[in-house]
Amino acid sequence: LGLFADYDLAYQESADDEDLFTALLKPTFFSPAGVFRNALLYRHGSAGADEDSVWDDYRDDWDEDDDNGVVRLESTWVRDDPVRLRSLRLGDGILAPGMLGSAARFGGIQLATNFDTRPDLVTFPLPRIAGEALMASSVELYVDGQLALSDDVGSGPFRYHDIPVVTGAGQLSLVTRDLTGREQVVVTDFYASQRLLRRGLSEYSYSLGAFRNDYGMESNDYGEAFLSGFHRYGVSDRLTLEGQLQSSREISRAAAGATWSMPRLGVTSVGVGASRADDGGTGLESFFAHEYRTRRYRTNMAVRYSSRDYRQISDDEYRSRPRLSATLGGGVNFDRFGALSAGFGRREYRDAPSLNLVSMSYSNSVGRNWSVVGYGSYLDGEDSDYAVGISLTRFLGPRRSASSDVSLDDGELRARAEVRSYAPRGPGYGYRVAAGRQGDEDVWEADLSANTRVGSYRLESDHEEDGLSWRLSAAGSAAWIGGMPFLTREVRDAFAVVKVNGFEDVRVYLDNQEMGRTDGSGRILLPGLRPFERNRVRINMDDLPLNARVDRLETVVTPYAGAGVVADFPAAESRDVMLRLLLPDGSPAPQGGFVVLDGADERFPVGLEGSVYLRGVDERQPARLHWQEKVCRFTVRLPPGGGPVPNLGDVGCSFETGD
Repeated sequence: LGLFADYDLAYQESADDEDLFTALLKPTFFSPAGVFRNALLYRHGSAGADEDSVWDDYRDDWDEDDDNGVVRLESTWVRDDPVRLRSLRLGDGILAPGMLGSAARFGGIQLATNFDTRPDLVTFPLPRIAGEALMASSVELYVDGQLALSDDVGSGPFRYHDIPVVTGAGQLSLVTRDLTGREQVVVTDFYASQRLLRRGLSEYSYSLGAFRNDYGMESNDYGEAFLSGFHRYGVSDRLTLEGQLQSSREISRAAAGATWSMPRLGVTSVGVGASRADDGGTGLESFFAHEYRTRRYRTNMAVRYSSRDYRQISDDEYRSRPRLSATLGGGVNFDRFGALSAGFGRREYRDAPSLNLVSMSYSNSVGRNWSVVGYGSYLDGEDSDYAVGISLTRFLGPRRSASSDVSLDDGELRARAEVRSYAPRGPGYGYRVAAGRQGDEDVWEADLSANTRVGSYRLESDHEEDGLSWRLSAAGSAAWIGGMPFLTREVRDAFAVVKVNGFEDVRVYLDNQEMGRTDGSGRILLPGLRPFERNRVRINMDDLPLNARVDRLETVVTPYAGAGVVADFPAAESRDVMLRLLLPDGSPAPQGGFVVLDGADERFPVGLEGSVYLRGVDERQPARLHWQEKVCRFTVRLPPGGGPVPNLGDVGCSFETGD
């Protein structure tokens, strides 16, 4: 049970005296019943000398339709169910598009598959291979010629499931050698694609509500009500079917599609949709896509055709959509000689000129620290444009780089050089400095960012011919969990509170990245955890005092989305002592015996001449010597004060009655 509120504040001022202040607030409340999230945006801008300023238009809308520029973006209650791989949402959501649909914002209720609740689940089919051994044999499994598994099997049939591979086309080779040296080889082709679902796995989304209008400008403008259902099912590891039914007051729509794979040819998707509108008649849409990918080559194409009367239920008015949309792309991987890719896209309209786009790029890593990218594109339409350029990057360390870029954009020469240092995940700073020339104009940019324990801050500026523009922003979060308040950097998806039982200034790591040090209460909040995944949290033993006792130095936490967890490292400051234990007759306690403190289970062995080293001793600590089924009791009395481990000298014990 807890809550947190992310905030993002920014003020910017342009060279023509326009200014804009924005404040984004995202309060989130979480409990065993689910997570409630909200998002509010406040904007206030003033225009400069330009009367046609875009901020003038925005400000008019805010004053007219919203109270002082405050807009509610979304409010949603979510209950995730990792066992059933689904989520129930009440409030604002997004409609699942499917193969032929379109995503749209709405308010209402939605029950949908959520594979993010199980990041370890592989949803697409992985290859499998089987063989048979006449006697005990050794097995080697190769994926595209690389050894992936070595095993020993007994006589009889055997099978390997869900072999991890890179998506695309490949080949499995299973080599079996028995004790006589006889060898059998089984070879099979496979094609792994994330566009398929594993056999028997479903993906669905059922929604009921009303469409959201003018998102980001209006707080509560909901339009036409609708009902939508979408479902995909893995019929087999090579065939996935899907269907969608949608209905609103004016439009009814149905669509169906199939995706199948052929190991030597790739993955193909085909879909068809039909709509019926009260004011537009019946329309049809069809879709075809194909993909083929290997370690070296890849090709993909997609074609979508829509009739004049075809409508989506989220269309707020009858608008002209493309009659034909087509894309074609491909690439070649030359290994150490880089990679080349190219693409072509075309859109045809009934009442507007067609658009064609051709693009090409080449990238390569030179040595361990250099990267080069060359690119070019040409847009052919009512207005034509082209761009060609090359960029070079030098990596200067884990978080630093230097780059330069030269391009020709529709006849205008642009040149730019940049040095960048990224801020760390934990406390620290980063910067970016860039300078260049655009046509006849000199430009420069500079950014400075800093992460602190309580927030992240950024100052950005750029200078062009019109003058200086700058932007100042601050982001962070206020959180509460288990009665503990915190100020921290943005939480975003999930967080963890680390407790080290009052020990201050202890370094804490998240996935081996230092995130900060514990405060005076021995606590620190770690923002930015990955929900539903294993997040490794570790503390540094060197920062604990010598007399500190801690049960563990590392733990794994797995928070829900939009929630927090407590990572407790039970630690205590213990007093350690040395003493020489004497039996009732005055002789040293013999070796082979051990001492146990009352209320504890740890055993402390007796050394030479009765010497014993005890850890975690209280001020007056009863203890017992166990030796040859006898028990001899004594009490450890600590001297006043702290300091190094004291030597108590001779301490006598008394046998229990009957010993």
